[in-house]
Amino acid sequence: MGYTSRRKWLSKHSKLIPVKHKSMSAQHSRSESRYFTLPLPDFTEIAVRRLTFLNTLGYTNDSVITELVAKMKKVPCGDRVKEQRGGSYGPEVNRAIIRNHIESLNPCVNH
Repeated sequence: MGYTSRRKWLSKHSKLIPVKHKSMSAQHSRSESRYFTLPLPDFTEIAVRRLTFLNTLGYTNDSVITELVAKMKKVPCGDRVKEQRGGSYGPEVNRAIIRNHIESLNPCVNH
């Protein structure tokens, strides 16, 4: 399973639902709750706790879910998830110039 298909699967099985009962404290007001489901062999889904969801998938912390939720808030459609790892590297370095400069200093062998 590739990066994109894993992200799509995670976004399908983790849902953001608005908070049902807000507390009176304005300091810790959150606007949504995370709900996680796992598929069963008979094509139904069962709701599970966050820790069970992460342990079943082999994750040790929820940084993957936190990052995914941030992306889900920006782009609600999970089908447009793109892999952003890797990318371009810096320009090619001409090592011959560096080698010529070092040899112009007449290096000697260590003793």
